[in-house]
Amino acid sequence: MAEIPGPETLMVRAGLLVGEDVMDATEVLAASYGLNMNGRWGMSPFGGNAKDAVWDAVNVAQFLDGGQKFSNQQAIFRLAYELPIVSSVVVGTNSPAHLKQMVEATTLRANREKIGQYRQLLRERAGQMKTKTKDEP
Repeated sequence: MAEIPGPETLMVRAGLLVGEDVMDATEVLAASYGLNMNGRWGMSPFGGNAKDAVWDAVNVAQFLDGGQKFSNQQAIFRLAYELPIVSSVVVGTNSPAHLKQMVEATTLRANREKIGQYRQLLRERAGQMKTKTKDEP
């Protein structure tokens, strides 16, 4: 029987709105297929709507190293490369100016310590949710 080849690329949800379960599943699946960073692509960094009110309410500067100039949208896009870790992020736009901003965002430096703390908080929350669900009738 012929073996079905595995994928060369995984495309997964990426960004601040992605839960820890998806991030963990991405890492496990990528490892099971032997995919390195280049084989992990992210999509939908703004959860499908870059103009959603949530993005105006959240200041994500804490997740980037200080001394850099960027818009909140650029920071949100840059963080999509870290949550989960991916090599490319796909974003749709009809605006050349928006696309230019997103390309410029790829040079921003992320604060890996803060991102690690954020992921730990997500893990703790996911654990609490599982415990709560288990205890309910």
